Amino acid sequence: MNSNNQLLVMKLKHFTAPFIPDLSFSNQGADYLLTNNKLNWEHDQQIVVDLYEQIKQATPEADNSYWLTRTWTLLCWQPIYIAIVSIYGIKHLPNFAAYIQGMKNSEMRGICFLSCSFQSGSTPFLIQQAGHQLTGSFEYYRQLLDQTYRCRPGYTQALLSDMLVIALQQLKQYSPDDLSASYIVEQSALWLEAFNLPPISDGNLVIDQISKEIIFTRKSCCFVYKKAKGKLCKNCPRV
Repeated sequence: MNSNNQLLVMKLKHFTAPFIPDLSFSNQGADYLLTNNKLNWEHDQQIVVDLYEQIKQATPEADNSYWLTRTWTLLCWQPIYIAIVSIYGIKHLPNFAAYIQGMKNSEMRGICFLSCSFQSGSTPFLIQQAGHQLTGSFEYYRQLLDQTYRCRPGYTQALLSDMLVIALQQLKQYSPDDLSASYIVEQSALWLEAFNLPPISDGNLVIDQISKEIIFTRKSCCFVYKKAKGKLCKNCPRV
C-alpha cells in the first residue's frame, strides 16, 4: 500500500469509525463472511438465510414483511454509507468490485475491501462509479434473498432509494464541507440516477422554509412498527 492510499485509508476509517468500527483493506478477508461474488453463491446464500432467521428469532412477534425488509437493509447499509462518506469525506472512492462483510448478533458488522485502490475524480463521476459498482452487488443480494424468500426488484428499489436519501441527509456529520440543504437535495438526484432509480416525487423531499431542514417522506415502510415496542417512523409513508 503506497503512502497516499495509506492516508486515504486512515481518513476513511476516521470518518466511518462511529458506525463501522471494523473497516479493513486486505487481500485475505478471512474473518469476514458475505462476499459479492456469484462464485460463492451457496456460501453467501447460507449467510443471508442465517441473517434472516436470526432476525426472525429475535422478533417472533413481527412477520415476513419486517424480517425481509430488515435483512435487505442490513445487507446494503454498510456499502452505501462507506460510498457516501468516501466521496464527500475524502473525495475518493474505494474499489467495490470485491469486498466482504461480517455478521454479528443478527447484524452486518464490519467490511473488508480486498483491494486497496481508490478512484479519484469529480463528485458526479464518483457517484456514477459508486452506482455502477454497487448496483451489481445489491442485485446479487436480492437474488440470494429471492432464492428462499420472495424478494422482488420493485420492492428493493424503493428501499434502496430511501436508504440513499436518508444517508445523504446525514452528510453534515462526516463531511468537512459546509453543506446546505439545497445541495444535499441536488446530490440526492445524482445518486438516484446513478442507481437507475426514479426521482423522488414532488413534495416528498422538500426544504422547510423556516428551519431550512430537509423534510423527507419515504417511499417504503420499514415495518418496524410490527415489533413489540415498534412504532411508525416520522418519515413513514403510512403517517
